[in-house]
Amino acid sequence: MGVALILLGLTIVTVTIYCYVKRRRILKMVGHLDHFPQWPIIGGVHSFAGKDVAGITATIDYLLKNVKLPAYTWVGPLKLIMVIDDPDDLETLLSDPAALYKPYVYKFFKNDRGLVTSAPHIWKVHRKILSPSFSISVMKHLIPMFNKKITKMVNNLKQLEQGVDVNLLDHLYMCTLDMISSNITADNWCLIIKSLSHTRWFFIASATGVDIDLQDGTNREYVKGVIAGADLVAKRIITVPYHIEWIYRLSSLYNVEKKALKAVNQFLDGIIKLKRTMFDEAADAEEERREELAKLNNEEIETKPKIVINQLFRYWTRGQLDFQDVRDELDVMIYTGSDTSTHLASYTLLMLAIHPNIQEKVVEELQSVFYDETVPFDYDSIKQLTYLEMVIKETLRLYPVIPYIAREVRADVKLKNFTVPSGTMIGVPFIRMNRNPEAFGPNPELFNPDHFLPERVEKRHPNQYMPFSFGPRNCIGITETVDRMLNSVKLPVYTWIGPYQLFLIIDNPEDLEILLSDPNALEKPYIYKFFKKDRGLIAAKANVWKVHRKILSPSFSINMIKTLIPTFNRKAQKMIDKLKNEKEGVDINLLEHFYTCAVDMITSATTEVDIDIDDERNREYIRAVIAGADTIAYRMIQPHYHFDCIYGWSKLYKIEQAAFKVADEFLARIIKLKKDLFDSKADAEEEKREEMAKLRNAEFEQKPKSVINQLFRFWSKGTIGYQDVRDELDIMLYTGSDTSTHLASYTVLMLAMHQDIQEKVVEELKRVFVDPSIPIDYDSIKQLTYLDMVIKETLRLYPVIPYIGRNTTKDIKLKNLTVPSGTMIGIPLMKNNRDPIAFGPNPNLFDPDNFLPERVAKRHPYQYLPFSGGPRNCIGMIYGLFSVRTIVASMMMNFKVKTALRFEDIKLVYNISLRITNENLVKIEPRNFWTKKSGAAAAAPKAGGDAKAADAKGGKGGKKGGKK
Repeated sequence: MGVALILLGLTIVTVTIYCYVKRRRILKMVGHLDHFPQWPIIGGVHSFAGKDVAGITATIDYLLKNVKLPAYTWVGPLKLIMVIDDPDDLETLLSDPAALYKPYVYKFFKNDRGLVTSAPHIWKVHRKILSPSFSISVMKHLIPMFNKKITKMVNNLKQLEQGVDVNLLDHLYMCTLDMISSNITADNWCLIIKSLSHTRWFFIASATGVDIDLQDGTNREYVKGVIAGADLVAKRIITVPYHIEWIYRLSSLYNVEKKALKAVNQFLDGIIKLKRTMFDEAADAEEERREELAKLNNEEIETKPKIVINQLFRYWTRGQLDFQDVRDELDVMIYTGSDTSTHLASYTLLMLAIHPNIQEKVVEELQSVFYDETVPFDYDSIKQLTYLEMVIKETLRLYPVIPYIAREVRADVKLKNFTVPSGTMIGVPFIRMNRNPEAFGPNPELFNPDHFLPERVEKRHPNQYMPFSFGPRNCIGITETVDRMLNSVKLPVYTWIGPYQLFLIIDNPEDLEILLSDPNALEKPYIYKFFKKDRGLIAAKANVWKVHRKILSPSFSINMIKTLIPTFNRKAQKMIDKLKNEKEGVDINLLEHFYTCAVDMITSATTEVDIDIDDERNREYIRAVIAGADTIAYRMIQPHYHFDCIYGWSKLYKIEQAAFKVADEFLARIIKLKKDLFDSKADAEEEKREEMAKLRNAEFEQKPKSVINQLFRFWSKGTIGYQDVRDELDIMLYTGSDTSTHLASYTVLMLAMHQDIQEKVVEELKRVFVDPSIPIDYDSIKQLTYLDMVIKETLRLYPVIPYIGRNTTKDIKLKNLTVPSGTMIGIPLMKNNRDPIAFGPNPNLFDPDNFLPERVAKRHPYQYLPFSGGPRNCIGMIYGLFSVRTIVASMMMNFKVKTALRFEDIKLVYNISLRITNENLVKIEPRNFWTKKSGAAAAAPKAGGDAKAADAKGGKGGKKGGKK
């Protein structure tokens, strides 16, 4: 007995110490925040003990009103729960990959493979599969089905006695809606009901393609099972002892749950069995093949609607999903979709019944749109119901169908004023946020659809109102949205950014030539200021750009590029040597190797400094550059971040500042090193000799005009300052390395996908470099005409800069329109490059013959603008093309490349530069480029000239273009 007591005591002491140590770390992060009432060991559980759902709801409301958020509590000795309502913090948190996880209570849904509850790695796959089922085109296809169901429901409603009170929610759940009060006439009722058509049968039919008629009273066991199951999950969540599985299994709730789940599963299994027998794998495979060909050819074809069940079956037959995935997804789609829509529709109708004046406004809008029976009830007409949309949003604000959402973080997440510890369960109180008087005025409890007038919405933080959550687990990719918009309208087209800023998109080559050549279109749009490089060529005002362009142009002349070829070759060979150490036949990510090579090249060329790319400080610079570019890109596509006062409070701002600090320190080291070596007197003497030689029309050996030499020359004269030097170097290093990296990697990827084209490139290389004695120099590279066509075709399909922007300072007359002064211009290079009129009936196919001289001659010169056009084009385009030719030629002379990635599977995303989201994985095999007879199978051709001598003389300079 004594031993047992001692062991028990030691156990208690050990557990107590463990909990204390664990809690101490957590409390260091959040201990300064408010907390909810809590007791030792059990935390805040006592506040909810013994209460039903209504009691717990009242307790939560009371706690939220009396505790300052963010606040925390404990569930048991170690589980931390935090409630956060700050919009900036929520944006940071819900966008963080560490917060993609759902808390353990979601497992009570017994639906581990569905989108709502699944782990991130499953969710990502399923979300990608199901996204096409929720596209605009599918919604348009479903509207006739909506009308069919609504008409039947309305006919049932007309049979009811008017003026009698009914429980609206019951009728919506069973798909038989009744009138709310005698204030609604039969005709007006029909219009309103049609406009609120999202009910349970809609989701079953639209998700499964099966016409289940709940209005006739059949399949009620399923409806009862769903409602009972949802109630059970809610009760289990609020009853803490039932969180322990073995205790829950002993309760009466468990038996009720099993019965409910059985009814639901039988219903779903019946649908799956019925649809599976109707699903034709061969026909679906043929349909998919037609869709892929149509995409490649930029054609429109009539395709089978991608409803949820068709998408699930398509991937089930491929083995990427199984039966459990299919059933869980259908379960979660039907339940969440119908439950949410049912309650939202019923609450909206209730609000209209309570507010007859608002109801009349809705009816007036409906009558203005559907002015007679010939007007179809379709997507376009529904989109015109702007006031009704405001009413629905206001209903969602006051009565969010999902009042709270929860996440669990799997790593520490830094917010504005504190850090969320790993393992914390996060609660987001939508119902409190939606009634915040600072965001919704002094009377936030009142029903007022005017809260969603555009001018009021614009003043609020975009994350103050989140009716359907936020972040990666809810958003649609912006890349697909932009492409869809551009392909669905005829250009030129305009829109407004805010009340005053006109945004015009132009793609006509003749108009572009006029526009980009006009001195009144030299300014860049305001979003370029996000680069924080106001003195660099990319973002500078026109008056600054003109001075800097004149200073730097000599650094990008043909003569300068010729002196850089040895540097290109030396750096490329260094990369090749590293690649030779890679294991043969294993997938490698070329992007990483090319990035370090490109940074090495551009740094040496522009600054005459040979950096050790393997040094951690230099690698930190590369990481900082990539992080900085990502933050700028994200800021550009988030309109609220265009305001410095909002952006300055965000997590992105802190990441940006940290990235810029690393980049500035890197540049400061280089500038200091080179400034100490720069002899201003000798340079002045050199300049005087150059000018005298020009006057005498004489030639003499000049010092190479590298970027840093040119900048220091005019800095010493006082023409430019330190900020000009640093901004220009920063822009040169980033754009030069980023553009060269992606263009070279995409070109090699294309060659890996198209083996026949790769062989043609190698044949051309063998004709030029017949043996290792042939130097890689300017003249030999110029002979690689087919490789040049391959690189240009890659740039056509995957322009490193997919869009460029300008701002007009005066009215500019184009062919058929005049661009007003102050207009922001967008030029969609990606769309221009895939124009079937210019590039044939299959513009999405990879075909280097698009750049045969005879084809180029037939096209307008402004149809293909890989490095922009006009006087403000890219200064470093020649540098870029020669550096990429050197990298790709070196790769092809040393390796044969292959890839498992299919051309049609490439996915793109718009960052500062165009990115292929698929990993750029290739397999490399050694290539025996020269025959043994030549005696140099493994040797590289000589660099053009003495590389070391060229480096010693400062034979660097240049920048990669493409960031205009």
